[in-house]
Amino acid sequence: MTYGFFEDPGCTSPLFAGVTIIDGQLSADRVIYLGTANVNAGVLRAASAPGLDPILVSVLDEAPETGIGSAAVRLALSAGGLAGASPGAALNVGLEVLPSAPVPIYVRVEQGALAQGVYSDLRLETVPCVEIAL
Repeated sequence: MTYGFFEDPGCTSPLFAGVTIIDGQLSADRVIYLGTANVNAGVLRAASAPGLDPILVSVLDEAPETGIGSAAVRLALSAGGLAGASPGAALNVGLEVLPSAPVPIYVRVEQGALAQGVYSDLRLETVPCVEIAL
C-alpha cells in the first residue's frame, strides 16, 4: 500500500513515531497528512466494508507504562476542532482518501509536566484499509 502519514501535504516526508516535548509549553499542535505521493494510486478505503465504513485514525501507545499516554493526544480535521476533540479518541477522516487529496489531521499533545525530550512510544494508525484501483 502506498498510503501513510506524512509531515507535508505533498506526502514526501514520512512521519516517524514520537512526540517532541518543548520545555515551558502546555500543549503542542501540528498538522500531519494521511495520503500518498503516488498520483496513480488507488483510493484508500476501510477494509471492513470499503466505501461504507469510515476510515478511523487513532493514537497507538506502544509503551503504556512509560512516556506519554494516548489520552494526552487530541485529533481533529481542523485547528478549531482540537479544543472540542476528545483526548485519546479516534478520528473519522471519511469513507475514502483519494491519491490527489491528502487529509490534513490536526494533532494536539497536552504536555503537562513532562520533561523536555523526544517520546517515541506514540504513533498514528488507521483501521485496516485497502487500496482500490480507480
